Amino acid sequence: MKNIEQTLLKHFVGYIDDRDEYQQKMIIKILADANMMTFILLTVCMMISFIWDAWHHTVSLGTIFLFLIQ
Repeated sequence: MKNIEQTLLKHFVGYIDDRDEYQQKMIIKILADANMMTFILLTVCMMISFIWDAWHHTVSLGTIFLFLIQ
């Protein structure tokens, strides 16, 4: 499992050399923060789209896609 994690980090973050423990923890912390911000942004967009659809008595494809992504 650790090998897969290292491979994914090297692929997405783009570092080549080995990192020490502090640098790896900081990379993971930054990625976790970005994941939380994306989750919150998707949730807010989904709720806005849902409220808009409820107000106009329609169901848009955007709301469905945001729900599926979430």
